[in-house]
Amino acid sequence: MPRRRCSPERKKARKAGVEVTFEQAAAQALPFPDGLFDAVLSTVMLHHLPRIGRAECAREMRRVLKPGGRVLAVDFAEPEGEEKGFLSHFHRHGHVMPREIVGA
Repeated sequence: MPRRRCSPERKKARKAGVEVTFEQAAAQALPFPDGLFDAVLSTVMLHHLPRIGRAECAREMRRVLKPGGRVLAVDFAEPEGEEKGFLSHFHRHGHVMPREIVGA
């Protein structure tokens, strides 16, 4: 039987001496009940989703968040007021605008 590699996240948790459960799921359909979490964190993944997927993800983050909870989303965004060059059309990073997900 092949040996399972330990993910960097699991190694960090073990080194810190904390008990953490990691689950994988589609961001647009989180497998958690409503209002379960005090905080929801999204780090550098929204730009991988199409625009509608980002809105679905934002709704799911809000759904699983407790009332008064907080969301922290860290991702690439285009600088405001800066003109796009020719190559920016082919570059996927920088296409997440906060207004696309805040009102979702």
